[in-house]
Amino acid sequence: RARLDIKGDVSERLSFRLQADFTSPKLIDAFIKYRFNKLVNLQVGQFKTPFTLENPYSPLNLESIENAQAITKLAGYKDVSGVSSYANGRDIGVQISGSAFQKNGKWDVLTYYAGIFNGNGINTKDCNTDKDLAARIELRPIVEELVLSGSIYNGNYAINGKNADRNRYSAGLEYKNKKLTIRSEYLNGETGISDGTSINNLKSNGFYAVAGYWFNFTSNGLSKKIRPVVRYDFYDNNSDVDNDEAYAYMIGLDWWPEQNLRFFVNYTLKDQKKYENLGHSLSAMMSIKF
Repeated sequence: RARLDIKGDVSERLSFRLQADFTSPKLIDAFIKYRFNKLVNLQVGQFKTPFTLENPYSPLNLESIENAQAITKLAGYKDVSGVSSYANGRDIGVQISGSAFQKNGKWDVLTYYAGIFNGNGINTKDCNTDKDLAARIELRPIVEELVLSGSIYNGNYAINGKNADRNRYSAGLEYKNKKLTIRSEYLNGETGISDGTSINNLKSNGFYAVAGYWFNFTSNGLSKKIRPVVRYDFYDNNSDVDNDEAYAYMIGLDWWPEQNLRFFVNYTLKDQKKYENLGHSLSAMMSIKF
């Protein structure tokens, strides 16, 4: 990744964002947002869809180098439908969002996001006349750090001259404070897949649970932090023809020796049933912000 990200406030109510990636040149984000009040915000352009808890995370904030399998397959990264394969969880559309019911004068119990999207990914016009609906609701009923979430995606896409369904839902929770992060989600989806002559519905489901804890220390007068991370990750296409049931077990180490410098290492053991042997993956990433 090599991204240029420009964002700011035009006024107290109006903000914008433009983000481009120069490794495989493409526009990532391009939207404006108008805040009518705390309850209603309007966002128009190209941006991340409000589906799942993990999708809104940027690569610099995510606890792993890659997304969980179910997020990758069902939230518009390398989508199981084959459409929006490299959309980075984004689409073109319009969204309203807001929050309400403040508790103890400190946090809002309810936050919502709802949008209508083309359904064809980034930098691409719609391929049919239908629009897709994506929505997420978050509840913080007990403490600000604990969020319960549910989201839906309902739509279709054009394939071989026919419309195929693409319907998903997710349910999850996250607890996050300055030290500890715990997040878990279950995803389920039904996607129309073409065999060349007809459309068959492929059912998918997945689950992940991730946890990390920050250790802060000072060296040579500079504040540094390091975080061990673990994740369990499951995904299954529920297909009799091509069994894609896969389990992944990841451990990682997230180190920030400077405020804008990050080193990250992930090791993943993957058990995919259609293969005889286990898979091993070692990934490393360095991120620099300036």
